[in-house]
Amino acid sequence: MHVTRIDGARLETQAGPDAASLLSQIGAHATTRLSTWLAVLALAPVHASMIQVLAAQPGMSQCALAKALGILPSRMVAYTDQLETKGLLERRRHRKDRRNHALHLTKAGQAAYRSTSQVTQRHRQELLAGLTKQQRIQLAGLLQLVAREQGLISSQISPKEAETRPSKSA
Repeated sequence: MHVTRIDGARLETQAGPDAASLLSQIGAHATTRLSTWLAVLALAPVHASMIQVLAAQPGMSQCALAKALGILPSRMVAYTDQLETKGLLERRRHRKDRRNHALHLTKAGQAAYRSTSQVTQRHRQELLAGLTKQQRIQLAGLLQLVAREQGLISSQISPKEAETRPSKSA
């Protein structure tokens, strides 16, 4: 079977696992590798995700963070407790709504952000090493379509995503 990529190259493909099976295998493989690397920092992937979001948006409530990451609010409490116990984040009274807590990274949390960013960048580079930049963009676009269809991400596109997306007129 021949497949033509966006860049015009033709690929010869062989019968094998279908796309859903490959996504499942790659997802399990990627999660295992990332978990192993983050374990060195005494963190789990969910912790790294929380730290990365809070570095970009300090002061989020637990509820907003849970929603942003697609985590049940009851689970978010436990994850937040874990990061607070490690001294990586602190809860502060929300300025506008005293019933809520605003989450902020501590200095140790900011250091953890830098470390997790290095780990996730290395993970991404090694996982996608066989792809060109254009292929990475193409893959990301296709995976975003699948994720949207499955309700895993919002159908709204971010300004950053819009910049990297090929125009429809092309």
